[in-house]
Amino acid sequence: MNVRSLSVRRELMRRMVLARLVLSAAAFVCATTLLIYPLIRRLVGRLSDMSIHLLDANIETLQVLGSAIAKRDSDTDAHNCHDPLGAPGPGRRG
Repeated sequence: MNVRSLSVRRELMRRMVLARLVLSAAAFVCATTLLIYPLIRRLVGRLSDMSIHLLDANIETLQVLGSAIAKRDSDTDAHNCHDPLGAPGPGRRG
């Protein structure tokens, strides 16, 4: 064998090793994705459900607070509903 055929052979071996490394890395990424995807999907679903429950709880809290304020002074039932809308107007300075 001459020097040229040895260098060609080495280059071929390097490319084969590189190809194996790339395939191994791709297989590892795919396997990891297949293992983690269901977990991530389940966690996102739970987060979505919890967000909906939190929104419902916040709305209920606001309703209870509004009812408590209205019950405190029954003369201002209608006023309590409209007061937050009109309040920013008088407080502004021109």
